[in-house]
Amino acid sequence: MGRKRRAFVDYSKYVRRDYCKVVRLMKEIAREKRMTMSSIGEVNRHEERCLIYKLQTAQPGKCGFAVFLGAGIHGDEYEGVFSVLELLRKEKNLLGMFDLTAIPLMNPFAYIEGRRCLEKNMNRELKRRKSAPELAKILMSAIPPSDLVIDVHSSDEDDGFCCFETRRRRKSLGKKVVVNMKKRGYKIDTNTEGKRNLGGVLKTVKNQGSVEEFGFRRGADWSLTLEVSSNCSSINERIEEGTVALGVCLEEFLRLKRR
Repeated sequence: MGRKRRAFVDYSKYVRRDYCKVVRLMKEIAREKRMTMSSIGEVNRHEERCLIYKLQTAQPGKCGFAVFLGAGIHGDEYEGVFSVLELLRKEKNLLGMFDLTAIPLMNPFAYIEGRRCLEKNMNRELKRRKSAPELAKILMSAIPPSDLVIDVHSSDEDDGFCCFETRRRRKSLGKKVVVNMKKRGYKIDTNTEGKRNLGGVLKTVKNQGSVEEFGFRRGADWSLTLEVSSNCSSINERIEEGTVALGVCLEEFLRLKRR
């Protein structure tokens, strides 16, 4: 099976560290898809402030399976941010099957500065303790208990698509996603991190304070970190890969839950 090409937005014009433009895009999607958009909190840096937003299905609790999508906790990983937004923009029937919560850009100041991290790696700070950074506390309060948690990243160290997985269920959702992506013609990285990489699915280190681990602790059956390689192709092609991977995750998740 070859790749299924779709008409994607040209996101290259958005990758300019312009947070206001991203927020406007979120508002457009919320209006078109009849989702609710609300602030989950405010962060401050150098006398500037940013509100962080989530998008949510208009009638949470109606559809049955709860799904959380996150991205942008590392500020220089644009692919995840726009993969989540493109999925929300393009999909209708699939997304209507879930109680969906998305925080497409979790770390706005890191995004604005084009840096992976500022003072701390926020994807290691999601641990319930008094000393947790304010941003980590905001995110932990906003990420709901979900059946499926997906956090989208990109990496220049990977030679293709791969994913990290933490699960309660016997069957691996990550493995099904990797197999499906390979069938669609996407290159799979099977070498990153050596023995921990099982054909493109990596075992997650415990107690690291990541979005994936936090989602698992909140009860997720499957919690995944998707890694899109940023080593090759254009920004739009990488965003397309991330969007396809998200759609595959949701489809395979439904198949597993309905068995």
